[in-house]
Amino acid sequence: MLDLIDVLLIDYIKQNKLKFFIYLLTILFIFPLESAYLSKLYGDLFESIGKFSNLHNNYSDKQHILSYTPKGIILIILTIWFVITFLYYIKNTVQESLIPYYPHYLRTLIMNNLIDTHRDNYKDIQAGKLIGRILSVTTEIKDAIEWNLSQAFPEMLAVIVLIIYLFYLEPVIGTIMLITFILIMSMIFITFNYIFNASVDRESTYLKMCENITDNFDNLLQIYINSQEEETKDLNNYFSEDYASKFTNQKCKEKHISTIAQIIGNIGYSISLLFIYNKYATKQISTSKFITIILVLGNYLGYMLSNTNGIISFCIARLGTVHESLAFLREILKKKRKRTLTNVINEGNIEFKNIVFKYSEGSKVILNDVSFKIAKQEKVAIIGRSGSGKTTCMKMLIGIHQPNSGNIYVDNKNIKDIKFEHLRENVVYINQRTNLFQDSVLNNIKFGNNVTTKEIEYVIKKYQLESVYAGLNEGLETNTGVNGGNLSLGMQKVTILLRGIFKKCKIIIFDEPLAGLDANTRQKVIKLITEQCSDKTVIVITHDKEILPHMNRIINISDLNNHSSSNNNRAIAA
Repeated sequence: MLDLIDVLLIDYIKQNKLKFFIYLLTILFIFPLESAYLSKLYGDLFESIGKFSNLHNNYSDKQHILSYTPKGIILIILTIWFVITFLYYIKNTVQESLIPYYPHYLRTLIMNNLIDTHRDNYKDIQAGKLIGRILSVTTEIKDAIEWNLSQAFPEMLAVIVLIIYLFYLEPVIGTIMLITFILIMSMIFITFNYIFNASVDRESTYLKMCENITDNFDNLLQIYINSQEEETKDLNNYFSEDYASKFTNQKCKEKHISTIAQIIGNIGYSISLLFIYNKYATKQISTSKFITIILVLGNYLGYMLSNTNGIISFCIARLGTVHESLAFLREILKKKRKRTLTNVINEGNIEFKNIVFKYSEGSKVILNDVSFKIAKQEKVAIIGRSGSGKTTCMKMLIGIHQPNSGNIYVDNKNIKDIKFEHLRENVVYINQRTNLFQDSVLNNIKFGNNVTTKEIEYVIKKYQLESVYAGLNEGLETNTGVNGGNLSLGMQKVTILLRGIFKKCKIIIFDEPLAGLDANTRQKVIKLITEQCSDKTVIVITHDKEILPHMNRIINISDLNNHSSSNNNRAIAA
């Protein structure tokens, strides 16, 4: 976990170093003044009242302060409180500018790195778990940092100052409080995993619950049409109850450790209080010292117990939450390979050379030593049995997946070295999914394109695609709904195809472009692709034979993807 602190916290401190310096300076003054110096002043006040027989005199305020009379001490106490109030104002002002923006910093850091990580190693995301993880991690880290800034560090500083001060006032009591401090800290260290593991277990259950809720919403229609409402409610209740049980278990363990710490603290306090009372009763110490020590002991116990509860609830428990997401954070925050090439794709030549790919360690090899070439402006159909790696090949071409070995070249440049922006501006992939943004049909076609409404309408009219959108009351201005739900599958498909065709690129990849279309529309789409993409390298992944006559060449991935190198070479040569 320490390897992530530099990214998650230190960089934020560096960005706000002046504010952190001012904050540190204020607490270095506040807590010694509040916990130690004021205790001494109150002790001196009670003793001075007995020393000065004439409390009403004609001294000026300055003389009272210099003579250290009861009134003078009161004036000093009031001044100190005004100073402390002013310092608290500065501390809280700095804190309120640091803490609210820290979750923003974390969310931005995680989201930006998440996007950067998946653009060359794409995986379908478990949305519920991801959202739960981001909200949970950022909130828990923020709460832990806020507690450390507002309480832990200041109060721990105060505890150390008070122990030193008690050694100065009465070494025996200083020793007792030091032993108490060591015992409490040792007990927390020994029982660390007791709470930490409960927190990890609770967080894991929470993320499963989030994913289950998202999964239910994503499949709400299926739940209704399959009459699974009651079963879904029962499953949600199971996850919710399981989480509540794990959370109760964690809080129970926190309570046990906190209670033990309080008992140790109270024993040390009791021994010290009885010891100092005996010394006062036998007139071994003055009233001033007796009162000062009592006040200091009270402050010590308050700070110590508050800090102990905080370490358990705000530190250890939250560390467990973050630890559950440790692998996720390490993956997205690791340094990325630098891509430097731009303006290198000018023609659209493609070469796959000795490509080997599998999705994860131990999984089946999808592509094994696959090699082929596609010339600029060539129209090529990619065919093969389901699962042979057709779509995987094309996702590697745009850098969404990375081969385990081998290289892919576009215009003789390794795509690993080409900047993503340049690569994906010039290699466009139109996938099978037809999810749309909740916007108009027109804006969905325009997405990522510098194209006018007139240009879109012209192409739709030219290829007689008006009939596709004929059922929409507002035509191209119709809102597509959530994920395109207001449109038919054919409408969604044509919208996605038009968006891709309007992109200014050298290479365009169509993944099953005719799927879900009626026979009449299929012919229109074939004409649209062949004419509008005549100056581009076109790759069509398909199972539909009717588009094959419009291609220059067919590559069968199943033939290339053989474990025998001799068979592979024959297929390439063919």
